[in-house]
Amino acid sequence: MHIALDKTKEEMLDEIPVADKIRASLLSDDGPYSELLKFYKDYEHANWNEISRFSKKYGVSCETINYAYIMSVKWCNGLIDEC
Repeated sequence: MHIALDKTKEEMLDEIPVADKIRASLLSDDGPYSELLKFYKDYEHANWNEISRFSKKYGVSCETINYAYIMSVKWCNGLIDEC
């Protein structure tokens, strides 16, 4: 999003309220949510080996991950339909 707005991540985050832990994770690889953000990026880019590694590490089946993704897309589409 920051690229579309022609801003750095830091500039964009200065303009919106974001909790410190989330900000740290968005701006670095060692924030408390950085691994989860990496997971989202890996899923978005179909890095299935990394998704499988995450799945095994946290004991979440790939089927559960896929189901959660499909449900989140349906939820998002429902929000769009309401607009």
